[in-house]
Amino acid sequence: MLNLKAWIVGIFLLLATGVLAEQATPQEILLGIRYLFPEVSKIGVIYSSQKEKAYKLQDLGTERGYEVLIGAVRKAKKIKGVYNGMYQAGIKVLVLLGTDAVFDEALPFLVRASRRDFIPVIGFKDEHVRKGLPLAIVRSSDGKWYIAVNERICKKFGIKFGEKARPLVRPVK
Repeated sequence: MLNLKAWIVGIFLLLATGVLAEQATPQEILLGIRYLFPEVSKIGVIYSSQKEKAYKLQDLGTERGYEVLIGAVRKAKKIKGVYNGMYQAGIKVLVLLGTDAVFDEALPFLVRASRRDFIPVIGFKDEHVRKGLPLAIVRSSDGKWYIAVNERICKKFGIKFGEKARPLVRPVK
C-alpha cells in the first residue's frame, strides 16, 4: 500500500481557468516522488518534448539513489513499446514529461496499462485524471502546488494521503 506523506512537486498543467502553469523542475519531481512513493527506487519517465529535462532528471535521480529509465516518444503509437519495456524492467512509478498532444492521444492505453500492471502513471494536467489516471502532479501559475486526484482510482491503487498531503489534494471529477 502506498503512503503519500507530503507534497512538494508539480508538472505542467493547463488549469481549468485557462491559466498556463509551469512544469516542475527535475529536482521538484524527484523530491515529490520521494514523498509520494517513499518505497520506490525505480522510476520511468516518458518524454515527448522535454529531452533536456528528462536527462537532467535521470542524472539527479542517479545521484539520489534512484534508477531512472527514460524513453522518448514523438508519436502516440510508440508509447506502448516504451511503456512495456519500462514495465518489464521493473519500474514502480511512471512520470509523463511533455507539453504536447502525444500523451493526450495515448491516454487510453496508459490508463489501461496502469490499471492492468498496477503502476501509478503521473499525468501533468487535471484532464488526465478525469480520463482515468490516478493523479497528476501540478503547480498553478500562482506557484501553489497541489495533487489532482481521481479518488476512485487512488482507492483502487491503495494510495493513502498522509496528514501533510491532505490539504494539497484536489479531487477532480
